[in-house]
Amino acid sequence: DVPTPLAYQMSRVLNEGISCSEMLAGLFGHEVTGE
Repeated sequence: DVPTPLAYQMSRVLNEGISCSEMLAGLFGHEVTGE
């Protein structure tokens, strides 16, 4: 089955959001633990 544009966009946003949030968590994690 070909995914609907909406489902495709949502999955893309989720995948990118997860990787982005992980990257931010790593950056902010060091700052938070530094204090």
